[in-house]
Amino acid sequence: MINARRVAQIVTRVFDFEQLAPPYKSDLAARLGDSGIRAAFGPEVSRKADTLRKLGNRAVHETRPITATSALAVLRQLPDLLRWACGRCQSSGRWSSAAIAAQEGLLAQVADDAIDSVHQLR
Repeated sequence: MINARRVAQIVTRVFDFEQLAPPYKSDLAARLGDSGIRAAFGPEVSRKADTLRKLGNRAVHETRPITATSALAVLRQLPDLLRWACGRCQSSGRWSSAAIAAQEGLLAQVADDAIDSVHQLR
């Protein structure tokens, strides 16, 4: 979960948002709350990135164990954020279609393996 939150943080910093005014703070919550970044992400990806942020914060700052439900929520949200990021790279000419397809296949496999692991924990 912590790494999923880190992915959300990296995605908000990597892409070309320089045409936007900087958010009032440089932390992830402020960046995800910024109207320009929310518009660039769209409502669905914004919601997913915020879910990753909240669950990652919970994993770091709370002492109670992570539930299988929370782990599955991360696994459902993370691939969509990464697909958005891959699409953004492709549309900007940073990655080819073949590279995007390879990354999506790898992400799907990682997600399937992780979901199988969570089911084994139950």
